[in-house]
Amino acid sequence: MYATRDTTAVIERNLAGGRVMRGVRRFLFMRRKSVIYLLVWLIATGASALTGSLVSEMPKYKRLADHGLRVGAVVTGKEPENHQSVRYTYKVGAEVYGGIGRAGGINPSFEALAAGDGVIAFYDPGKPQDSILGDPRGRVRSNLVIIAVFSLMPTIALAGGLLKYDRVLSSWRA
Repeated sequence: MYATRDTTAVIERNLAGGRVMRGVRRFLFMRRKSVIYLLVWLIATGASALTGSLVSEMPKYKRLADHGLRVGAVVTGKEPENHQSVRYTYKVGAEVYGGIGRAGGINPSFEALAAGDGVIAFYDPGKPQDSILGDPRGRVRSNLVIIAVFSLMPTIALAGGLLKYDRVLSSWRA
């Protein structure tokens, strides 16, 4: 209706020359490529979150936070060269179990503890050998940070890769 002979001629030339179809194909290719990048990113992020969860022993600490029972424990040793770790023992029924953990929180600081001091630990009633010195909810919160950092790694890597790819393409076009 509003098309003149000139615009009609331009459209016909573009259709005949294949420019429109090349543009459509390029758009669809980029869209397909974007979907592939998105899927790779989602899979990598999920795998990284799972890895972070396993590395930080999140299932164990979550189980202790949800179902753990409080128990009195006794300090059996201190290891200042091992990230200020504290060795402790606790009794469940007739069995004595041991563990290693970090002081502080609901327990006294590392410096204030000595062998024979009483501390608070939590153990899993289904697996009494699994325990934590102090409140497991604090460990769950700190492990969420570890999982978040692991989850961000694919995003950072993918963004860096795409920026580098864009720079390479820009240098080829110049």
